[in-house]
Amino acid sequence: MVNVGNKTSLSSQVAHRIKQKMRQGDYPSGSTLPSIRKLCDNFGVSLSVAHRAIRELEENGIVQTHQGKGTVVQQSDHADRTAILFSFIQPYPAGVDFEQQILQYAEQTFSARDNFMVFRSSRLDTALEREIVEHAINNGVQGILLWPVENNPNGPFFEKLSQKVPIVLVDRLLDNAKLPAVISDTYEVGREICREMLEVRNRKRMLCLIDNLNISPYKMLMQGLRDEAEDMGRSDDMTLVQMGISEFVTQTNNNDFSTVDHYKEKIEKLIHEGDYDTVHCSLGKFFKYVIRQTGLYEKLHDIQWAVFAGPTQKAQNHHANDSNTVTWIIDFPEMISKAADILQRSVLAGNVPNEILTLKMRQSPPQALKTDSLSSLTNLAK
Repeated sequence: MVNVGNKTSLSSQVAHRIKQKMRQGDYPSGSTLPSIRKLCDNFGVSLSVAHRAIRELEENGIVQTHQGKGTVVQQSDHADRTAILFSFIQPYPAGVDFEQQILQYAEQTFSARDNFMVFRSSRLDTALEREIVEHAINNGVQGILLWPVENNPNGPFFEKLSQKVPIVLVDRLLDNAKLPAVISDTYEVGREICREMLEVRNRKRMLCLIDNLNISPYKMLMQGLRDEAEDMGRSDDMTLVQMGISEFVTQTNNNDFSTVDHYKEKIEKLIHEGDYDTVHCSLGKFFKYVIRQTGLYEKLHDIQWAVFAGPTQKAQNHHANDSNTVTWIIDFPEMISKAADILQRSVLAGNVPNEILTLKMRQSPPQALKTDSLSSLTNLAK
């Protein structure tokens, strides 16, 4: 189908879709295009529009019509840089800092592959998430990158839809759905955090502050922490506490800092009551506002801290070159880039692998962060 609301003429849209199919291998060099009437049916256009589309392709030397033979593809390689239209649907509301970072990463990723991307927010709404995906597919999108909403019942819906258009998950898995995905290996980093803090740094007791979002990365993180603590014989020395960290970050994004003191007092009380000497926090912004800016960090100067951060966040958290804070980097640019690779291969090859690619989170030396971050973004264009 072509989009009648598009400012580009219908015939040019049809010509573009034919070139996309050439790029995807549907119409290789030397093959014959479907009949004009078949093209009309395929794209929902009139005979005159289909004829004008073929004429446009002929004028560019891409096809040639032969009496009695039909329309033969001359240069399918001419279509190799024809843009494919993808859609990236993610849950974060417009205007949030993190949403802007994701948009930047995604734009660089798709433009580096000579493709177009429609970026939409599902605004934490699973019903809206379904509507956006259906609307995108009905308007010619050929592949979907999906960053799912929390507590998501849409797994079976998207698995069925993926038989029509490739769908690749980013950051999170969906329950009851076998779909390709690119995620951070939070299970393994959970084990690594345990070893680093309780063994390498020889700490006695660790408190892990985990976001209470019901999503796969945090489930796997907690399982990794538990498994490693058990294997080390230190289960009694590691405590998991879930709290509304993402909710807090959303509030601060809206300039609402009313709960900062509440969380500061709660964490200070937990540390004293449990006699913890190391604390892990699953979101860097929470660490910044509740631990650093309240003075709790200086007050509890004997605590060894560990945090997660995106590739651009560490400097913002004001703890560069700080030996009391260990940071693990979640490489969102690499995650989106790898997911885009899988999605493009699925569209061009016509098959969708059910692979789950896990990316290792790296422990970043403070002085190397800025360089690493720029390198990650530069690599997207390679």
